Order: sequence, then C-alpha cells, then structure tokens
Amino acid sequence: TVLEGKVPYAKALAFAEMRDDHNDKMSKTKKNYIPYDDAADKAGSDLIRFNFCLSPFGKNIMFGWRTMDELKRQFLLPLWNSYVYFGTYAKMCNWEPKENFIPTDVMDKWALASLQNLVNEVTKSMDEYKFYQAANLIQEFVVELSTWFIRRSRDRFKNGDTDAVQTLYMSL
Repeated sequence: TVLEGKVPYAKALAFAEMRDDHNDKMSKTKKNYIPYDDAADKAGSDLIRFNFCLSPFGKNIMFGWRTMDELKRQFLLPLWNSYVYFGTYAKMCNWEPKENFIPTDVMDKWALASLQNLVNEVTKSMDEYKFYQAANLIQEFVVELSTWFIRRSRDRFKNGDTDAVQTLYMSL
C-alpha cells in the first residue's frame, strides 16, 4: 500500500475460529493447539491445505488428528490408490498416451463427461472464490472415480484394455 498507493489484494478471506476434534476453540491456554511443524510432519502439508480448502470462509474450521485421518481416508488414499492402479496397469499393458482419444465404452464416456463437468464446475467455483465448493467437487470426483469407474472396469483393466487406462490417465 505504501509503495504503490493501492490495496495489494482484491479480497481478504479468513475463517472464524480454528476448532479441535472436540469442536473446542484451539488455544495455547487450553493447550489443544497443534504446532504447524508437528501437523506438517505427521499429516503432510498437502492434506492440511486441502482441509483448509474444504472449509467455507467466515466459518469455523475443524483441525485435529481425527479430522486429518478422516480426510486422508476419504480423499488422499482413494486418490493415491487410483494413481497406483493406473501405474500398475499402464506398465502391464505397455500403455502409451493417445493424443486424440475418442471413447467408445460407456464407462469411459461417463468418466470423461464427469471430468469435463468437474472442470467447468471447479472453474466456476474458483472464479466465485468458493474454494470449499471446488474442493468438495474434486473430492466427490475422486471417490466416484475409484468406487465407480475403477471397480466397474476391473475386467477391462485385467484384460489389457488400453482405452480404460487412457480414461483413467485423463481423469487423474
């Protein structure tokens, strides 16, 4: 502000209070806070960031070991397992990415249509500063990808169907 004579940001976004796993306000006095270095070492910075993204601005944000474990179980592990699944089958069938892929299988069409819808909705949410909405949409997509697309396409993967691998690659 001093150097350029104008406000250095367009919007300021903040949370109301940081709450622990028991929904108590975190404070040094109560000794229920978690130092950032401890949280980053145990839960990981990416998971912490995603937790912040999942919380609407102006509202209380939950943060604690139980919250981080739940988020890891609901989001990070399905995402990681989908990636490992892709890597396994891509290697098994010597898969190479296709530039102009046109899906023919109904599951591929569904997954790629869901992906396009996700991109549109996340872009809209981000433009409106609704990061929590974008993060929730991403989390839902990852769950659908792992529980619907991968599960319903297991036989295709096992039989070396490179279209299934291509679709998973594009979705990830």
